[in-house]
Amino acid sequence: MMYTYDDEIAGHYAAFRPPLHELILDKFLSNLPLFKSGLDIGCGTGTSSIALAGYCEKVIGIDPSLSMLDRAAAHPQVTYLPFGGSQLNLFGEDFDIITFAGSLFYAKSQSLLDEVVRVGKNKSLILIYDFEIVCEEILARFGIQNQSGNTDYNHMVDFSGLELSKVEKVISLKEMIKINILAENLAHVFLAEEGIYPILKDKFPRHDLYEFVSNELSKQKLDELNVNIFLSVYQIKK
Repeated sequence: MMYTYDDEIAGHYAAFRPPLHELILDKFLSNLPLFKSGLDIGCGTGTSSIALAGYCEKVIGIDPSLSMLDRAAAHPQVTYLPFGGSQLNLFGEDFDIITFAGSLFYAKSQSLLDEVVRVGKNKSLILIYDFEIVCEEILARFGIQNQSGNTDYNHMVDFSGLELSKVEKVISLKEMIKINILAENLAHVFLAEEGIYPILKDKFPRHDLYEFVSNELSKQKLDELNVNIFLSVYQIKK
């Protein structure tokens, strides 16, 4: 992700991420041959990079947040590097696939797209994907109402509005899926969300916030969750 996480949010982000990256990537990549080299821009703690490694011989994950990279999960096919802006000057024309997992909204610019095209090979794929946990009903049980309208974040962001002569859009989709999830894991998901964590922290100012949220969710006997998934795919033309 392309904004600064504090240590608590980064800790929850690292503790558990639902396997949605794999599910989304599999929708488009499952029948394609293994890629040689992938670049994951805005890799966070590495969940998206490791998911991409299932389709690549090697992956480089980059992120501007050092606290996220400090918690990045080790993987034999993944290398993590800090990234401070739109310039990808560490790389040449190196990559067969480039991904943005929930990160493009914070970084979208013509200069970044130009750099992505530069470091991608001809006919390389660019995957922009995201997911949104449908949690209004659950949050209402904590006395929190309709937080979805309190942000301008766009899960469906793509390269629209930029100069696109060197990329071609292949597909765009949005759909809802269901996942099974344990209360203790769902608590980490909620507390890793920038829009939810401070609200829960303000409403319940306690040192054991994670345990409190986890216990409250457990009382709801939650075992299924609706999730909106979003995917746009471009191909580089050189």
